[in-house]
Amino acid sequence: MESRPPGTPRPAARSHSHESGSLENAAFEPYADVDIHQPIFTRFERICARYTDKIAVDDGNLRLTYLELLRAAKRLAVRINAAVPVAQPAGTVGILLPNNALFPVAALACLAAGRVYVPIDRDYPLERNRQIAEEAGLAAVVCEIARDNETFPFLSVPRIDMDIAGSLGPGDTGTTTAAPADEPAIVIYTSGSTGRPKGICNHQSAISQRVAHFTNTCELSARDRLLLLSSPGAIAGVRDTFAALLNGATLHIADPHRLGINGVLRALLEQKITVCYAVPALARELLRLPEAMQACADMRIFRLGGDAVLPDGIALCRATLPRSCRILIGYGSTEAPTLFQWFVPHDWQPAGARVPSGYAAPDIDIALQTESGAAAAPGEIAEVVVTSRYIALGLWQHGQLQAATFPTDPANPAARILHTGDLVRQRGDGLVELTGRKDRQIKIKGYRIDPGDVEAALRACDGVAQAVVTSSLSLIHDNDALVAYVVPRTSVASLNIGHLREAVKTLPRHMWPVHFHLIDAIPRLPSFKPDIAALQRTADGNMATANLEARPVTAPLTETESETETAVLTIWRRLLKDERLGVTDNFFEAGGDSLLAMKAACEMELELQLGFAINLETLYHWPTVKTFVDNLASSQSGENKAAAILPINDRAAQAALYFTHSGFDFAPLGKMLTRELFIAFVTLSSDQ
Repeated sequence: MESRPPGTPRPAARSHSHESGSLENAAFEPYADVDIHQPIFTRFERICARYTDKIAVDDGNLRLTYLELLRAAKRLAVRINAAVPVAQPAGTVGILLPNNALFPVAALACLAAGRVYVPIDRDYPLERNRQIAEEAGLAAVVCEIARDNETFPFLSVPRIDMDIAGSLGPGDTGTTTAAPADEPAIVIYTSGSTGRPKGICNHQSAISQRVAHFTNTCELSARDRLLLLSSPGAIAGVRDTFAALLNGATLHIADPHRLGINGVLRALLEQKITVCYAVPALARELLRLPEAMQACADMRIFRLGGDAVLPDGIALCRATLPRSCRILIGYGSTEAPTLFQWFVPHDWQPAGARVPSGYAAPDIDIALQTESGAAAAPGEIAEVVVTSRYIALGLWQHGQLQAATFPTDPANPAARILHTGDLVRQRGDGLVELTGRKDRQIKIKGYRIDPGDVEAALRACDGVAQAVVTSSLSLIHDNDALVAYVVPRTSVASLNIGHLREAVKTLPRHMWPVHFHLIDAIPRLPSFKPDIAALQRTADGNMATANLEARPVTAPLTETESETETAVLTIWRRLLKDERLGVTDNFFEAGGDSLLAMKAACEMELELQLGFAINLETLYHWPTVKTFVDNLASSQSGENKAAAILPINDRAAQAALYFTHSGFDFAPLGKMLTRELFIAFVTLSSDQ
């Protein structure tokens, strides 16, 4: 395939040397093959020696220099090796930490110890995380606090508590032995068709190749400040983390689920971010904020990926970002590195409903094959087939690598062949457009979802005979959302949609269908596959009715609370496009998701002029108007001891101890307090 038409990222062709570790000499330094095929921790140590006192990672609460990060990772690596028996040299280590500055410490420690690490998302349902722990065959797990013993009872393996304060001082850091770069390094779990999570195992060279490609394409250097918005358990989060730390840049972490959309905006404003990656849906909400133009004033690379990019998204980027900022669109997967990408030219005009994925990457062997296996002609729809040594090693099942997952290339035993299942067509100008999937996988807001996983959860519900899950344009979100079509065992009247919603709560929130339709039978194609078009025609015109069960509208309950309830209810109804929503209806069960929750938090904060930030965890705790307003009122009055901020020693002149709820964002509080105060933040669980 032609891979270098105008607009494609230019390869690195020149070399720069560093005379010292100062930022004045921190020019872009291209990655070479030797960097890709050495252990990640080896390059990281070299970077640390050059940028010892530079800030490596900053999450708004905790800042670590490169020297501190190195010390903490080495000392944790020693503890990991002490916890995992020598008889389990490849024993996997789970990382059960929030998306904050502690996560890179744990990831680097696992690599330094030569251990495969498995990110575990704390926000996933317990059953889902139990399945992941079981499939991964964990030998130990890195935790932040001891209360995880109660929160995650299924983890019977040794716990290694993070002791960041005790890890930063000078002294011996112990001996570590990193695994070879081509050995298993990280297992990332995605949705699986069997109803259980599917583990994709990548080696260090595959991660380093992604970092090298990103570095050379965007000329990353120690002068850059990268903003991490992705989960550290997603491949984009892994790439961005190491892209910063292996180039001497500063990694700023702003978890949208913890900080909300306003918190992300604050990070952009305060940290003068130069490079950022976001899925299109999140980018759209962020760039629409009033201060977005000012917040992005220092941006030089804005990367979009993980989902389809629409022309209006490019128009919004152009209207908000500096003209000097380059908009980069990329396409890859958990199994394969970046396959297509391009910098969208300033004068580019859309010619279709979606923005092309880009040109073929120059360092990957990509073939476009028709169903018969022949090479596709320009304009012909074909599957993307990749041959590369940087494809994932295989699936990770029952605690070990299933090495035969991807066949070996007969011409190169070090390379593997991946039939991606993605269908594309190549235009006459060389740009590639994604047209769909060969199988039924769906990508929504950057998450890859196998409908079979959701269907399995629905079929496990009493009274369900059959279920089909697909994506459709949502009336609520104005973009793709999951839709479930369910056939009851007896009659439509016998099945309650509320029971179906409970059934899918064993899955992560991004896998919850927004709409449910009860139908008499699943229409089939001659091949016996579900007729998706027929299913969607069945739902036309009655989607809103099918989505929400018949229920009365619940008016505000008391005179004292009616004004606040009405204000919140008005915002939720508008966002969910449902005038029937009542004060006892659940925001997420009525079709809300994390992005809508961010918008709700932002608008409620402005509308109600609150004295503290509302983040996603606040809405997860109080997902109805009634519970939200009740807890808001009690928090402000100090009656709700679990949610209020309580200074317990108001006579202390130089010291104060504050208790906060686990969902409270205490960064704004810290900024309001004087520097002379010594502040200790103690996080309480919800039952305290």
